Amino acid sequence: MSELCIGVTGGRGFIGQHLCDALRQHGVRYEVFEGSFSDNSSLDSFVARCRVIIHLAGRNRDRGDVLMSQNTLFAQSLANAMARVGNRFVIFASSQYVTRYPNSDYSNGKKAAESIFLQLAGSQGCDACVMRLPNIYGPGGLPFYNSIVA
Repeated sequence: MSELCIGVTGGRGFIGQHLCDALRQHGVRYEVFEGSFSDNSSLDSFVARCRVIIHLAGRNRDRGDVLMSQNTLFAQSLANAMARVGNRFVIFASSQYVTRYPNSDYSNGKKAAESIFLQLAGSQGCDACVMRLPNIYGPGGLPFYNSIVA
């Protein structure tokens, strides 16, 4: 692969849309993962095309058990694909929520995902960076959810 391609999971979400707009404005080649995290073939193919992956996909509205299991599943599936393909770097967007409400199901799912990516670091030529983002709001946010209105 001669040109770096950045992979984005959750590219249609609140942060992902803004990230993709910025990448496009700066002429950076990127690809948004549109498949299912349970489809190893499409996930492996996506990972193979992208040297760097920014993992934004996740659930943040649902029953607690769903939040925990789905966020953990997304991370584990992506980490497994990265290990199979090798030589990849992931940036995981976690949340400061995990420090404020450490025992919630959402926080437990995010912390599990952080752990999965940090355990991946150093194996199969892969590396990881975990960012706990604070105060997410701005243009395009849903009212009373992740916008300045809230």
